[in-house]
Amino acid sequence: MRKKLMVFGSVMLGISIIGAQALTVYDKYFKAISIDGKYIENVVSVGKEDMDKDLNIFFGDSMYNYANYYDSNNKITFNGNYDSLFNTEKKASQLNVWRNDRKSEQMIIVGNKNKNLESVSAYITNFDNGVTAQVSASNLIKSEKSKGTVAIPNGMSYHPDKIYNNYANRFDDFIVQPFLVNFSSYSDKVVEGTYEYEITLNYKVDGVFKTKVEKISIQTYNIDANIDNGFSFNAMTSPATLATYNLNPANVEGANSSRTISQRATDNKPNNQEAASVKKYLTDKEMYFDWMTFNKDYYPTYLKDDYKDLLKENYKYMNEMNSEYAYAPTFGNSVMRIKVKNNNVYNTHEEYLEDISKSTKEMLENDNLEYTFDFDGMKKYIEFAKENGFKKIYLPSITRGTNGIKFFYDYDNNNGISSNFSGNENAPNLNFYIVSALKDLLIGSSNAGIITEAGQLYIDKIIPKLTSSLLEFINENKELLKLDDGNDMQFYISMDETSYSIDSDIVKAVKSVDTDSKLKFHAYVGWQYDIDIKTDKGVEERIVNMFDDITIQQREIIMKALDDKTIFERLKKAFAERKAMGKKTWMYSSWNNAPATYVASLPSESYWGMLAAYKFGLDGFTRFAYEGYRSNITADGDYDNSHKNEPGDAYLMYPTYYLKNSAPSMRIFNIEEAYHLVKKMEVLTEIGESKLSFTNKEKELILNQIGRPTKFTQDSNFIFTVSPSLKDIDITKTSTYVNVMIENVKQYLELKGF
Repeated sequence: MRKKLMVFGSVMLGISIIGAQALTVYDKYFKAISIDGKYIENVVSVGKEDMDKDLNIFFGDSMYNYANYYDSNNKITFNGNYDSLFNTEKKASQLNVWRNDRKSEQMIIVGNKNKNLESVSAYITNFDNGVTAQVSASNLIKSEKSKGTVAIPNGMSYHPDKIYNNYANRFDDFIVQPFLVNFSSYSDKVVEGTYEYEITLNYKVDGVFKTKVEKISIQTYNIDANIDNGFSFNAMTSPATLATYNLNPANVEGANSSRTISQRATDNKPNNQEAASVKKYLTDKEMYFDWMTFNKDYYPTYLKDDYKDLLKENYKYMNEMNSEYAYAPTFGNSVMRIKVKNNNVYNTHEEYLEDISKSTKEMLENDNLEYTFDFDGMKKYIEFAKENGFKKIYLPSITRGTNGIKFFYDYDNNNGISSNFSGNENAPNLNFYIVSALKDLLIGSSNAGIITEAGQLYIDKIIPKLTSSLLEFINENKELLKLDDGNDMQFYISMDETSYSIDSDIVKAVKSVDTDSKLKFHAYVGWQYDIDIKTDKGVEERIVNMFDDITIQQREIIMKALDDKTIFERLKKAFAERKAMGKKTWMYSSWNNAPATYVASLPSESYWGMLAAYKFGLDGFTRFAYEGYRSNITADGDYDNSHKNEPGDAYLMYPTYYLKNSAPSMRIFNIEEAYHLVKKMEVLTEIGESKLSFTNKEKELILNQIGRPTKFTQDSNFIFTVSPSLKDIDITKTSTYVNVMIENVKQYLELKGF
């Protein structure tokens, strides 16, 4: 009987061709030919053709995209070799599941194009063994991309990514649809053994309801796959204010679509004529304008106690990967506010409004303006952070845009301006605030990121006041800041890829007030933060010594180091020095990166970042955002045109309007599996001699596989139907194909019991 290896694809997004130079195991099992340069068709291993069956079901690794589509002028086209898929024979692999672990396998449904397959639902059995099994549809997300990284395609395309519900439909448009079979073992004990699970599929074809049963087995080990060795996954904007897309009347009883608990002063603002006059004046001055009432309990809606369970479910994947920090919103109108009191006396509204509508530079130079900082909303944010396992809070220190920082002008402290104008007789004592964004930039718009005059004034005048207020808040809330382990929640002043000179000035301004060093510093390092990584001095000055926590940008720094062994060794040494000093260093991926974790990225890329971070000896991998939806991506629409560069850059979770929770992506599951591969390597190198022994030499060889991918060819897929032996895998060579890198690592580790 021939060994079977199925390869398919037609410029298939999420999969890549295997080069002849790749690995000996592929040379042994792989034989393929190119048809018209469009797709790779396996010539040795499709199953027997049977067009009478209702559907075909086969299993495959979550690192591949088995079902994606192009959309051209609303015409949906399957982007693969349908005939090959319909006759693919591959049973589910046996998965190795440890304690505190998560493993997945895809189950691909291929409908018969000559029959009317209306819907498929799936259910899985469970055992009392400390493992939870789930089967969910991998919902297709429509991705629109106009520009961005070259590793993802232009135009409209659909990709399976949103994991929710247990049914799939619309097979007339989407003839191939995957389900994800997921096993999680976050429990005190896993009962060791081999377990065979039954997946029952109910489907309707040509008007007739039918049932089919598939099987998948796992081998469990009562070994902790999540040791606390300081390695973690984090996300920059977590939580995002836009998470309120998930909190709405259709989702949570009693919720409303307002983004904040504090009521906008619609009924309580000064009378209509007065309000209209103020608004017109400020609008003419091109100032952001809104009315707000002052509310002591002001904080975003998503921090309400009603939503604690929902948020805990949403952030459980971060918690499972030991995420350390929450990245607080900037000084807008959510958890921190800058209040402005004008000590000048005005006879008319116009005089007052003229004064506050001047440029940011003139405003900051005005000695009549008194700035105070309101941290009342921060209390609720700290409760959220503690509830979800975060140990640190990063506070953004400065912004590039004009809306990131807002000022709340006290409307009721000047002659001629009084709450007597209130249109609500029951609320005569309300204080009204005119909310204004920055009038001009703090940081120049060029790539160099030069500080402006207004920006320098902000650093010199506002940052010290912020520091003083923050220290006072910390001193007054010691009990609130106490964590379960007895340590205190730590605050970090954070810089976001701003220049070395800007960061240095901010650090200096903070330290001028924080003489006892109660606050720490963090920086995203890359882009405008320039480092001479070709010299020891440059790395020592700007990486080793500069900050307590650093997040290294993949694009400008990590990728260059993978091209140059000398730079790689220099950076790895620097990261080790930081670790010895008790400093944290992460790797960071955001826009215009490849590999990446966008909706249209190759699924294997989601593994690459975590493994690359481990290769460099870093403390983990960081994504730009966890749930920073830029538009309302609902269960109905499943359409993301929210980011002009790379859809999915801003989120790994999806809001759902019909479930009382959020939905994970395939990408976050793959990131988590890569995270556990790292943890298991750590565990097994410590265990030493055992049936699962893993040596440091093996670990080094495995990590050598993680190089800089230059091939993101989206033409084919390969599936092992018979596991190769270890001797068949050549782990002394590194491929340039990202799929081959990850496949080689996974195959080797799975054969070792991972």
